[in-house]
Amino acid sequence: MIDITTSTGAVRRVVAIVAGVGASATEFEKMKRKCTRYTGRIFMLCGICLMMASAFASAQDTADVIAAYDYDLCVTAQRMLLNSQDEEVEVIVKRAAAGGGFGTLQMDIDTAAGTVIVASLTEQVEIDGEKLDASVWCKLVNQRRVNDMLDKELAPPPQSCRNVNEYTYQKALALLTDEQRESYEGEGMPLHFVDDYNAVAGAAWIPAVVNDYIEPDDGALRVQAPSVQVPWDPVGRDWYKGTHHCKVITLAAMHRWMTDAAFDAATELFPRANPVCTEPSSMTSTVGSCLQFFGPADATICTDYSGSGWTTETASAQCSERHATEAAWIAADRRYTGVGGVFSAQSCDDRDAISEARRAPIEIATAGRFGTCVFRCNHGDETLWHSLTENLSGGAMTGRCDLFIPVAN
Repeated sequence: MIDITTSTGAVRRVVAIVAGVGASATEFEKMKRKCTRYTGRIFMLCGICLMMASAFASAQDTADVIAAYDYDLCVTAQRMLLNSQDEEVEVIVKRAAAGGGFGTLQMDIDTAAGTVIVASLTEQVEIDGEKLDASVWCKLVNQRRVNDMLDKELAPPPQSCRNVNEYTYQKALALLTDEQRESYEGEGMPLHFVDDYNAVAGAAWIPAVVNDYIEPDDGALRVQAPSVQVPWDPVGRDWYKGTHHCKVITLAAMHRWMTDAAFDAATELFPRANPVCTEPSSMTSTVGSCLQFFGPADATICTDYSGSGWTTETASAQCSERHATEAAWIAADRRYTGVGGVFSAQSCDDRDAISEARRAPIEIATAGRFGTCVFRCNHGDETLWHSLTENLSGGAMTGRCDLFIPVAN
């Protein structure tokens, strides 16, 4: 330890120098020149402080690069899936806020503006009391759809969610110092990327947990990206076709792995975002419910907004984007966004949704309760989809939501 026997004023000057470090490389050089004005213990103190400040500034620069990359990860993923350059296709992102309704955000193509619209949700996990952006969920469109609707000639073959993860992995390696990279490649557990897991439908992709597709494999962690790929139909042009959704790993998670967790014989890249769903946070709603026709499943649903993040206003707004009937869905060209379901400030039970579904405008004589699908279980935007039609009972919903609750006998 250095015995600093200097005036308080001199120490203050050193502290002032170091406090100015970090704004830019030019500013840092100015601070170094100021340090050379001192001699003895003050010079040594100034040098030590500058070394510490330099390391801090470098770490802050890395954190900024990571945050910027992860913020636009769905843009990167969309461009890679299309094999497009920045100037070839403009990508616009709809972002779901924490606790917001990712389920209502959809990918699309604006033919008038010539843009591709994607939906993004960042999933966080908690590690030692701090939040880590662990994965990003991206609702994307495929190359055939873009070529058809925007009259493009993007060259095949399109890439995959796996390619996006591999690209992020290389980015993480490039951010390491020489010492960090030597340590990771010599002693750390590598990540081994394999082809995407293709869910049978979007309803099965939403509840897919990224951690469930990462597992130890012969001295490495085997990483598989959950995806859903629906072929494009150039005749029908349904909004939910021509998709290639991805759940991909963030640069933040990979950088943390390479600098920390890879050396601990860990069997998971990061902790699970939430426990396996055994029951929802609530079996009802205090903010309202929505009667709606869900076209892709050909089913009528009563949705209870059970999550703590919903308000009557946000629930009503979400319901306003649904379809009340099959006829309304068809009139909207089978698009996801409609002119509105039938909203009530009461829960599905309190409004007697079954009886309501048997009357106009819905008029389903066989309406009944055939089970409940829980989406975003125990999150702020949790919803309960009570099936009022038999085709969404039991097996039809297995694996397509966080939890299916059958009707009690």
